[in-house]
Amino acid sequence: MRDRYGIVSLLMFVVKNKDFLKSNIDVHSFNITSHYDLHIPAANLAVFQKAVWYFGVKLYNHLLPTLKQLSHDISKFKAAL
Repeated sequence: MRDRYGIVSLLMFVVKNKDFLKSNIDVHSFNITSHYDLHIPAANLAVFQKAVWYFGVKLYNHLLPTLKQLSHDISKFKAAL
């Protein structure tokens, strides 16, 4: 149960700071299914890959599209989680 709250708070952190993160559409113009996912920069260092925000972006990108659409309204997004 404790891990669930950690994941929810991590996703809430990503949603609240989405303005500071790039989406794949900002980085390239390829027509792919992950077009509107958040961009994960290439990282060679394990320390960088273990960063909280890096894991949060990866977690956000694995959400269902309906949940991602709710991320514009923080209260609805949190209730849906």
